[in-house]
Amino acid sequence: MSGVVCSLLFVLPVHAVEFNVDMIDAEDRENIDISRFEKKGYIPPGRYLVRVQINKNMLPQTLILEWVKADNESGSLLCLTKENLTNFGLNTEFIESLQNIAGSECLDLSQRQELTTRLDKATMILSLSVPQAWLKYQATNWTPPEFWDTGITGFILD
Repeated sequence: MSGVVCSLLFVLPVHAVEFNVDMIDAEDRENIDISRFEKKGYIPPGRYLVRVQINKNMLPQTLILEWVKADNESGSLLCLTKENLTNFGLNTEFIESLQNIAGSECLDLSQRQELTTRLDKATMILSLSVPQAWLKYQATNWTPPEFWDTGITGFILD
């Protein structure tokens, strides 16, 4: 009897994820695959229009970025190219140190734990946290030269 009581004291917590498909208003509920929504941070592979924020500094233009299917804990991966990182104001030395993911132009950012990305799905803002040493220049409200616009002619002298 004391063995049963002792074994009850050492119960490990278990977390189960269940979803009631009866809530879905569809005729064929049994063939709906909702497994992709079980993963935290899952973003379905595809191209999305996002605003980019680097170290809490919002870039002036929206960009179309791609998420690709991956075998990681979230099931998808942000595909950033050398051109993207150059436009974000990261220095060339850092960009050249990154390796491409096999068979694509996407850079493998997972090897750099200091660089983090997070997409707010409600506002579609991609937040990047980058060490200042990897930026070309950093100041409040600074915009990388790649986003500068010469504007329109304001005065013409004949």
